[in-house]
Amino acid sequence: MQLVREMEEYFLENMLHGICQVHIALRDLGVPHADLVSEHGMMFMVRRVKIDYAGSARLDDLLAVTTRPLKVGAASVDLLQGFSRNGAADELVTAEIQLVCVRLDGQRPVRIPPKWREALSRLAG
Repeated sequence: MQLVREMEEYFLENMLHGICQVHIALRDLGVPHADLVSEHGMMFMVRRVKIDYAGSARLDDLLAVTTRPLKVGAASVDLLQGFSRNGAADELVTAEIQLVCVRLDGQRPVRIPPKWREALSRLAG
């Protein structure tokens, strides 16, 4: 499944919005991030980001941000984001993002609970 949102902001801020898209999609699938926190004392956090710039955007350009889960691991989720000018096929920027599931206390990686792993796998297609 591909999550798309149009933005008029900076790339890094858009990246955060793309991550929020995943959280919104999880909520829509009945497994909100807030429940992961309240029921399991866990949360997702960004572990790694790799950004490739192929073009530039200017302030006030309307950008389309596409977020797609690529791989769901035991404790992590790999996302691919693409940034393009609204309506254009060529991506200006691609970002590979790894989210990791951690315990709130100590922020050590832990296995993603089955409900969330299944929902993320459905998003990954």
